Amino acid sequence: MAKAIMVMGPPGSGKGTQAQFVADTIGATHYDTGARLRELIAAGKVPDSNYNQGKLVDPFVVAKIVIDDVRPLAEKGESVVFSGSPRSLEEAFGDETHSGLIPLLEEIYGKENIMGFILNISVEEAIERNSKREGGRIDDDPQIIKRRYEEQYLQKVAPTIEEMRKQGFKIIDIDGMPAPDVVSTSIKSQLDNEFS
Repeated sequence: MAKAIMVMGPPGSGKGTQAQFVADTIGATHYDTGARLRELIAAGKVPDSNYNQGKLVDPFVVAKIVIDDVRPLAEKGESVVFSGSPRSLEEAFGDETHSGLIPLLEEIYGKENIMGFILNISVEEAIERNSKREGGRIDDDPQIIKRRYEEQYLQKVAPTIEEMRKQGFKIIDIDGMPAPDVVSTSIKSQLDNEFS
């Protein structure tokens, strides 16, 4: 049965690396929301809105982009692994006039086939890792990382995760502090339980 799996966590927690690992492990498409937004901003198709200073793009704009990209994959019965989505309650659940990502995924995959891995790291670790990132991005400045951790992760992503838990989605906490291969092993054991 096809799955929708979200890899979520603070900046620098290894979302992209681990989402690619999950996608490779289960034969899914890896959908990297941040990379997609950077591509669209560079092409002038999405207003920058200070994204490079660590600000989020309008969540309803993001939800529409992700939904439009992912719907054809989901409808073909492909599994999708997300890194960086959903990042806010609005993006996840929408409102009276905007669609959210979670209702679409639930409609196509079924709640029992949606799960999230949360990579937990400290703010100090987030700053440390992003400062050392090869080919660093403009939003890897320590002050921007700290702001992204506090204003984005704690105020927007964390409440989204809690709401998903509340609504009965399977959310699995993973210690994101060890080396990437150790984190991958933790995730793999959870996937083995899930798919056995």
